[in-house]
Amino acid sequence: MSTSNPPSVISDSRFDPSFTSHVIAATGPNASPRARKVIGSLIQHMHDFARENEITIAEWMGAVDMMNWAGRMSDEKRNEGQLVCDVLGLESRNHLQTRGRNLLPRDCFRDSRTLLPSRCPGASQRIKHRPAGKLLEILDRHPYRPAHIHLIVQREGYKPVTTQIFDSEDQYLENDSVFAVKDSLVVEFKKIEGNEKAVRELEYPIHLRPVDGKV
Repeated sequence: MSTSNPPSVISDSRFDPSFTSHVIAATGPNASPRARKVIGSLIQHMHDFARENEITIAEWMGAVDMMNWAGRMSDEKRNEGQLVCDVLGLESRNHLQTRGRNLLPRDCFRDSRTLLPSRCPGASQRIKHRPAGKLLEILDRHPYRPAHIHLIVQREGYKPVTTQIFDSEDQYLENDSVFAVKDSLVVEFKKIEGNEKAVRELEYPIHLRPVDGKV
């Protein structure tokens, strides 16, 4: 009696289920544990994203072209790649998740200065003909930011602080194009008279953490 061979099982999957693990496993033995963890996770998420959304070659190359464009426009004074991350909320996301690590002890150095801006800056518009502007256009989002002032505060023996403060009267506080507004950074400028160089002022305390972490 003849027996027929069982039908072969043909997978209908268009994706090799072991491909991503092979790419991650290619990391060499001398890679640092942190690099192995972070880049391995990045590869996993990127491959999952491409697979789940069935990214086409044209879409992938469009993203590559935008990265290259951002690189060409960047120099020592302008970081276009960072701006692209800004409009995707990545920088603000990192600040949010690290905020708890940077809480300041009660006895940290405190400084208080009076800012006398010659004018209160209005909402700025990102240049449309740049990678970040193109990305905003694709996402049907406006390019405006609320009025703000950047601060870099340094003192010997303390960790420097780079931040920004926002005018409480600005219309874009709830819709910042780079998602950077936090309640603690929203300030109220007070009107002043008799000053030829300014019409509003702000007193804003700055707290710095010692470099050695001791207080």
